[in-house]
Amino acid sequence: MNKKIFLPALIFSIIFIIASIGIIIAGIYFLSVQKYNPIISIVIVAIGIINLFFGFNINKSKSWAYYSLIIYFISAAVILCVNDINLIIKIPLIVLSLLLVHIFIKSSRMKEFFNIDHLDGYKEVFSDAYKFTKEDSKASWAMVISFILILMQFALFPLLTLLTGSTLPIVIVESCSMYHEADFNTWWERNSAWYENNDITKSEFSDFPFLSGLNKGDIVFVQKSKEYEKGDIIIFKAPTAHPIIHRLVSLDPLQTKGDHNLGQIEAIEKDIPQSDVIGKAVFRIPLLGWIKLIFFEPFQNEGNKGFCN
Repeated sequence: MNKKIFLPALIFSIIFIIASIGIIIAGIYFLSVQKYNPIISIVIVAIGIINLFFGFNINKSKSWAYYSLIIYFISAAVILCVNDINLIIKIPLIVLSLLLVHIFIKSSRMKEFFNIDHLDGYKEVFSDAYKFTKEDSKASWAMVISFILILMQFALFPLLTLLTGSTLPIVIVESCSMYHEADFNTWWERNSAWYENNDITKSEFSDFPFLSGLNKGDIVFVQKSKEYEKGDIIIFKAPTAHPIIHRLVSLDPLQTKGDHNLGQIEAIEKDIPQSDVIGKAVFRIPLLGWIKLIFFEPFQNEGNKGFCN
């Protein structure tokens, strides 16, 4: 074997073998617990075996190494398709995997990646990848956007979690339950009965944060707090598809209500455990979250589709 390709080939070979064994074990586990359709689990096992085969043969030549990486990225895209992770991170990862295949096939220097014995050679390879991102093409734009989304998921979100103490530092309002259809005085005239019956006066409510409520599509920044005040908009875990973001109307016990709702959700909002509270809303960016929501609108129930009115 050419000594020039030994070190990088050996490194990638070890990575491939470990990853492939993990994929095979995961596929067998999914098959045993019937997490997915059996055919999908078998496909995952097959992908693991194919990658394992390439892993043991990477060091045969630079061509083996080159095509092994292509197989690896394609495999990653296939496995992501059947994985149940969040679509917002799944789609960019799939796109990025396929675009890396595109870059490897397109760049002649990539074929020499395992035949480089000096640092400048590696710099040229990564320079090609960087130049690709600067191209004015759909593929390069897709790669840049995917990379930004992935960076947000794995860098920005953990940083914000550390700073805010909340496991969910940013949320997007997905319903109209906190929407105010008019100015505060008009809204109060229409909704005052419930609040007055629960000992919340207009004067008290007027001192609450986010007096005009929240709109569907708003991006809300969340902060964990040791104590919460009446009127705070909190985000809490509930037996629903997503956490709920409603206003606190009682502290003992913790109770919430959506500003736009006629009443409380009996089974969810009447006695909220403190441990279920993720944090409180501290800042919002109006409507920017529609960049995400627009992709999910076709799958919403008819009553939840579109803008609030």
